Amino acid sequence: MSDDLRVGYLDLINRIRGQYSPKPTSILVEHLYHFTSTQGFIGIMLPEGRPSPSKYPPPRQYLRACLFSGFKDAHEVSYGARLIREELSKFVADNEQELGAIEGGVGLPGDSLLEWIRLLARTFDPLGYGLTFFVTCFSEKRDHHGQWQEYADEGQGFSLQFSASDLAENMTVDDDPHGGKVTLAKVQYYEDEQRALIRSYLDGCLSIWRNDGIVVESHDLASQLKEFCIVFKDHRYSDESEWRLFTDVNLRSFESSFEAFSCSSGLSIYRKVFARTGNPERPNLPITEVLPGPENRSLHMNGVFALLLKGSVYFQDVIIAKPSSLGTL
Repeated sequence: MSDDLRVGYLDLINRIRGQYSPKPTSILVEHLYHFTSTQGFIGIMLPEGRPSPSKYPPPRQYLRACLFSGFKDAHEVSYGARLIREELSKFVADNEQELGAIEGGVGLPGDSLLEWIRLLARTFDPLGYGLTFFVTCFSEKRDHHGQWQEYADEGQGFSLQFSASDLAENMTVDDDPHGGKVTLAKVQYYEDEQRALIRSYLDGCLSIWRNDGIVVESHDLASQLKEFCIVFKDHRYSDESEWRLFTDVNLRSFESSFEAFSCSSGLSIYRKVFARTGNPERPNLPITEVLPGPENRSLHMNGVFALLLKGSVYFQDVIIAKPSSLGTL
């Protein structure tokens, strides 16, 4: 791909992404909340398993961004893919003659751009095409029945309050202070808006192809379509007000880019997401409050909760809230 074409394509991607991934200074919510079990909470707050106020430098806290294909709800993986296949079919029907006349194509598995997009419309799979995503989830809701139920041991876990602007601006993966791009995106719940994003992207690609006569690589085209699957969800879940922090990894380097842990649903594959603080004395994630769930009993465990949170220099700036008052779920 020529440099001019690459710049044009990246401009298109940034314009599309800007509709669901705002710049840090444009985020209208101050805080986002991550719901987790007690086991997950301890793993986040104490990455080496115990308070170590005297240790220098202290260990860096991290979040686990889990493999998107491993999400418990298979519907989440398939929902966006269905919309994308339908919009690709409409795109081909509306632009068949023009697509058939465009020459070139790098890395296309078919004989032509038109044939490849036809193939993509029939077979698009968000888990294919050489790229996969790792995702961790947040909500605008501090205290939400569904989030406690699904992600926090039916209310026995915790809701962690994060600075939204820090999540958007100061996160990195795999302990890489210079690279490891992480994107914070607001989940899109309404089908009309989701389809409009897909069409805007495809129309933008066609405009680039029309002017240059050389198409993007198949990997590039499919990657943005796959990203839509991460930020699209059925409108029935809109009360969750979800945001997602995600990063991608090329499958060729996949083996060296992940870790795994055992959980109730089996083996979970993840990447570590760190705060890019640049300060070894303050390795914390941008957590500003901890809210115990409505069924959380940690406060009654002979001071263990106090030792865990207040007995360590890591948490001196974290507010410990009163437990959720939502009651039994």
